[in-house]
Amino acid sequence: MPNATFLEGSLTEVARLWFGTVGTMNSTVYVTDILEQYVVPFVEDNFIFQHHNTRPHSIIIVSEYLDKGGIASMQWPAKSQDLNPIENVWDMMGRRVRALQPPLATLGELGDQIITIWDNQDQADVLSTINSTSRRCKAVIHARGGNTRY
Repeated sequence: MPNATFLEGSLTEVARLWFGTVGTMNSTVYVTDILEQYVVPFVEDNFIFQHHNTRPHSIIIVSEYLDKGGIASMQWPAKSQDLNPIENVWDMMGRRVRALQPPLATLGELGDQIITIWDNQDQADVLSTINSTSRRCKAVIHARGGNTRY
């Protein structure tokens, strides 16, 4: 998988950015601190960028930025199932955070633990999740957009 090293390295930096300096994600932060630093350098021919419909991702400034840069973006219908494999990875990480004892007391501790968990994430689990995308898409089609086991 060509993007595995991108995921492994840059998401740690995104987590550090998020918990270290950003505080609140908005469209400007998303463009300047995420897209410009962690997406644009990896854009190649036939690249389709996948993000979801959260407000900072779907606001006009982001669409205009992507259009101006010639970056195609996958279109998501409202209330669609999130088939982005990273959501499954976040879920794996979230379960590990919730299992920590004693529970974390501060946002700083949470940020530190998320970075530690990401750095120690078994890449085989991440690749397995990425490789399941086709099966998950087929399941959604079979369920006519309804719920699936994923």
